[in-house]
Amino acid sequence: MRSLLLSLALSLPAFAAEPIKVLILDGQNNHKWQQTTPVMKQALEASGHFAVTVSTTPPKADPKATPEAQAALEAQWEKWKPEFSAHDVVLSNYNGERWPADVEKAFVSYVSNGSGFVCVHAANNSFSDWPEYNAMIGVGGWGGRNEKSGPKLYVVDGRLMRDTSPGKGGNHGPQHEFAITIHNTEHPITKGMPPVWMHSKDELYDSLLQVLWTRVYASPSVDLHAPCDEYTQMMARLYPADSDRYRLVVAHCIQPSNGLLRHAHPP
Repeated sequence: MRSLLLSLALSLPAFAAEPIKVLILDGQNNHKWQQTTPVMKQALEASGHFAVTVSTTPPKADPKATPEAQAALEAQWEKWKPEFSAHDVVLSNYNGERWPADVEKAFVSYVSNGSGFVCVHAANNSFSDWPEYNAMIGVGGWGGRNEKSGPKLYVVDGRLMRDTSPGKGGNHGPQHEFAITIHNTEHPITKGMPPVWMHSKDELYDSLLQVLWTRVYASPSVDLHAPCDEYTQMMARLYPADSDRYRLVVAHCIQPSNGLLRHAHPP
């Protein structure tokens, strides 16, 4: 959770005297957002630096729904108007249907004007057909992304490598523990972290595609027992250098304070 806390803090110029106002977006995801959002909210608020609001979208449309149910769902979407401008940073825990055009326009304006944005785990799977969102996340996978979206990124001996061969974007093997190597030890997000540290059981993403220039701060170390042969960076800040957007692809599993790992994904 430290990476999440610092990613949010560093999405702004500096800690403010008042708590940083965070807006978490959820409501649709191929992961159990009902479990992960409360854990992230609690961790942020417990730090004393953040005031967190959650905005939950309507559920995914049911193609078999009655006309009355469809009309009711459309009415819910009409009412969903996240107050982006009232918050310092948006944290996305959302992976689902496109938002209404006016909401998307407001979000693009919010980020373009310098407000913070942190994309967690499967939120980098969403909106593959939304160019501005791809520019915000920098690296993405799934959702129909392929080599036309950008090259695959992975790290070898501390060097960021690019693979332009054909293929889908996004993959992961079975969950397992893996080591994280810190490449930039001076950035405030990673400063003070051990050069190499073990991450608890989680999904190790690979074959993610570069859809905007990124700067790597941390990546998995090569593990001969890992079920994949490409190691994508776990955390990155997006170019240009003065942008305030961060991407964190771990956090598939939530580790509560009692130390038990709990799976946050449908079986």
